[in-house]
Amino acid sequence: MRRALATLLTAASALSAVAAGTGTANVDERPIPAYAANAEDAQLRPGAGMIDPGGGWELVPFTELDTFCTWNWIFHDVVMQDPATGEWPEPKAYIGTAAHCTDEVGQRTAALGIDEFGTVVFDSDDYDGLVDFSLVEIDADKVGDVHPQMLGHHAPTGVATTADASVGDVVWNHGYGLLLGQNDFTRDRPGVLTSITEQEYAAETLWQLGDSGSPITLGSTGLALGIVSRYGFDQMPPTTDVGPIMPYIFSELEKAGFHVELATIDG
Repeated sequence: MRRALATLLTAASALSAVAAGTGTANVDERPIPAYAANAEDAQLRPGAGMIDPGGGWELVPFTELDTFCTWNWIFHDVVMQDPATGEWPEPKAYIGTAAHCTDEVGQRTAALGIDEFGTVVFDSDDYDGLVDFSLVEIDADKVGDVHPQMLGHHAPTGVATTADASVGDVVWNHGYGLLLGQNDFTRDRPGVLTSITEQEYAAETLWQLGDSGSPITLGSTGLALGIVSRYGFDQMPPTTDVGPIMPYIFSELEKAGFHVELATIDG
């Protein structure tokens, strides 16, 4: 499975190790977690519904009314080969959501169809900044139930930067928002990008409360653009949605000591 490097800093450190003759292998040879072999076998994927551990769902036929937020992209550790032994550390796997969907580091998490699967290890509410992102470490015995493919899309194929996105681009999310997110037919919805900066995008969409945290992909390329965070009432003119873009998310994770990369579907 081909993987996208999380940050330029990570890429630079890997190249420096090779140049220094430490025996670091090519980044494509790095191990990744033992994800599910195909998307159909996975219960936890970008766009999965978020529930409380031990919570139920389908209180009303054909709905998931207990779902209050949405999970986004799959990540794993950037690991480097031990130059002395040639051994590789075992990379941990993670999934993201919006920080306002979690309470604190150490909180246990669940999703529709897979209860009690992970623990919050990063919550941006504990840090400065507006990234609104939480990272959950997936239990080792649950990684085989995980696949990086976004529900409904051939994505992510990599990480989008500001050079990849333009105003007017079609973007997609898969989320569990009120009404539209309560059934399979309307859970996958498009939007139109109205602006993008080094930290955030803004878009006109059909996204609702409950879509918070859901993955946003560029429709034309399958690149991961970012996540759903909040209504864009602070934009001029106001828009329906605003959220952090992937490079900003990665930079904040790097500051907090998490050296991770996006798990992609290609390769």
